[in-house]
Amino acid sequence: KSLPRESVLKVLQAYERELMSRRLIDYAGMVGICLHALRTDANFRLQMQTRIAHLLVDEFQDTSRAQEEMMRLLVGPLSGLTVVGDNDQTIFTFNGSDVSNILEFSKRNTQARNGLKTTIIPLEENFRCTARILSVAGRIVAINKHRLKKKLIPSSATLPGRREEYRARNAPVLLISTDTTQDALNFATQ
Repeated sequence: KSLPRESVLKVLQAYERELMSRRLIDYAGMVGICLHALRTDANFRLQMQTRIAHLLVDEFQDTSRAQEEMMRLLVGPLSGLTVVGDNDQTIFTFNGSDVSNILEFSKRNTQARNGLKTTIIPLEENFRCTARILSVAGRIVAINKHRLKKKLIPSSATLPGRREEYRARNAPVLLISTDTTQDALNFATQ
């Protein structure tokens, strides 16, 4: 059941008043204020663009459309731009992230950067998981047809400490289904 619109509006207004009275700003406010300044103040935008020779954005799969626009306004015509992300690991959609930012990056970037070609370098070698886990994970994520395709390849590099011992065991993967989160927790802690 959802809350009445009027109740939500009252809470948001009280939250905004409290922020202002304490002279605080939340993350959404930081993005919004910066985006507004970059959109409306050409001198400020140019000053920021001349200070940035290259912009690197990590976890790009979890950026919002506002953050993507802010990134594009920060990058001047001569600046480099690198984004790193994995569309199969998008987890912040509840907070406004838009996976289309990474799925459509190449197309949007070419349009925004006057035809400048975008190079995509898939990072496929996995240093954490066993070959069996990667095989199962690869089959599961392949079900999603709206993704950038990649192979999941186990690394041949030696891992430090007990991680190498774990990986060498290459134990079978057990896939379970539970009815509740509590059931899953109980199973995992047995």
